[in-house]
Amino acid sequence: MSSQTLTVALDQCTSKDSSAFADQQRQYDDDTRNENVLSDITSAAKYNHGDVAVSGSGECGQLGLGDSHFDSRKLEVLADLRGQDIIQIAAGGLHNVVLSKNGRVYAWGCNDEGSLGVLEPTEDGFLPTELIGFYPSQHGPNGTDGLLDVSGDILPFQQRPEANIVQVFAGNTQSLALCSKGNEYTWGSFKEKDSGQNFREEPPKDDPRPTISPGDMAKVESGDEDIARLTVPLGKNNHPVHVTQMPQRVTAISSGGHINAAILQDNTLVTWGLGITGEMARPVCEGTNDLDLITRERLTPHLVQWAGPPLERKVLQVSCGEFHLLVVSREGNNQLSVYSSGLNQYGQLGLGDTENRHQLTKVSLFCCY
Repeated sequence: MSSQTLTVALDQCTSKDSSAFADQQRQYDDDTRNENVLSDITSAAKYNHGDVAVSGSGECGQLGLGDSHFDSRKLEVLADLRGQDIIQIAAGGLHNVVLSKNGRVYAWGCNDEGSLGVLEPTEDGFLPTELIGFYPSQHGPNGTDGLLDVSGDILPFQQRPEANIVQVFAGNTQSLALCSKGNEYTWGSFKEKDSGQNFREEPPKDDPRPTISPGDMAKVESGDEDIARLTVPLGKNNHPVHVTQMPQRVTAISSGGHINAAILQDNTLVTWGLGITGEMARPVCEGTNDLDLITRERLTPHLVQWAGPPLERKVLQVSCGEFHLLVVSREGNNQLSVYSSGLNQYGQLGLGDTENRHQLTKVSLFCCY
């Protein structure tokens, strides 16, 4: 979650339940408030299930209240999302992604690294923008299922029915979505800390959409950017891309500072990204400029590794932190266990020391549950 912005979904409440909140909103300085939000709240005096409220600082548009509203010390309802019945919220480094009950995805905030998944976000990202383009590839785990026309021919890519999204996550500069058929989609990029270079997943072979945005191409033509820095696997994905490298269908996802994780249908776990402090829970190449090697080892999902004796494990939950990974699994004796890996300079792995781990290591406190 962004350290500067608090984003919450409001539950159903009556005008009586919401009167205190409405009074606080009325007392806020009218000159610094979004007038549309104010009039909408005070006239209805009611907040619907699935409304979104924000507070904090948002100079990059994280609040979603418009390009003249950069901070709020009290929760304010986003007028642009009222009535959309938002059921999930994901707060990234400088952007937010939300999911509605009917599978629509919205994003707002900083789009410098493609994090919003749209070429031209509403008011440069200062207001929520709906994402489109969740097109399934024939090269994913589902093959051509649902992609054929009445004659049995494969539908053109952008004529295929868009995926029904059921889960969203936001990392530092990357975003993730999972659809009801187990396909995983991503947009944005992984930004390398030292060089500032953007890396991304390779789009499917049957995806004809441009891999470099018109804005970036204009920079290349003006001499302000090197096209090599924008060519896959470098650069950013400016629209949702189906991650076809998944070995199986996906059942759950998570995203952290510089990595992504996914639970597969057989309850195994894969990770991918730029993590080098152990948060990928597997060996990765370091200190190399070999883009093919980086693509194979880091940007392609691979199974994690576990410390200790081999056990039959079923991964139930995964959560990516900024530089560490937490996993809940059920083991052969039907025992629930918690594992961690990654950066550990503050003891955040819960292992009783401050040594980094590059394999998922069992947290002993939970061994008896």
